[in-house]
Amino acid sequence: MSKATDLTYRVVKLPQRLRKQIQNLREEKGMTNEELVAEAVAEELPGIVTGLQNLGFGIHRGKSSNTRLPFSDSAKTLDALRRASQQLRIPAIRLLETCLVMATAPADRRKQRGRGRSSR
Repeated sequence: MSKATDLTYRVVKLPQRLRKQIQNLREEKGMTNEELVAEAVAEELPGIVTGLQNLGFGIHRGKSSNTRLPFSDSAKTLDALRRASQQLRIPAIRLLETCLVMATAPADRRKQRGRGRSSR
């Protein structure tokens, strides 16, 4: 199989600054985009997955069901989730789920993460 048929292309919206950093790194290392993407994913993704799992991503698997939850207007809970979602480009529902996973984690697990509950 030739190298050209071993590629799948995707159009990905990237910030201009990141595009420039990719170009600079590619030129510095003498790599193609394909090589740079493959190396970045191979080297960085395992640590990202571990970090996200430590935050609670992917902990609860299995069947999901719709759950009606109250969101405080005065605490601006939905606004906070929306702002974080826009800032991080992560769906608000994933951020909410992670907040709930972390809040319901056993105290010893929260301490291991260095994220024990603060006194209120």
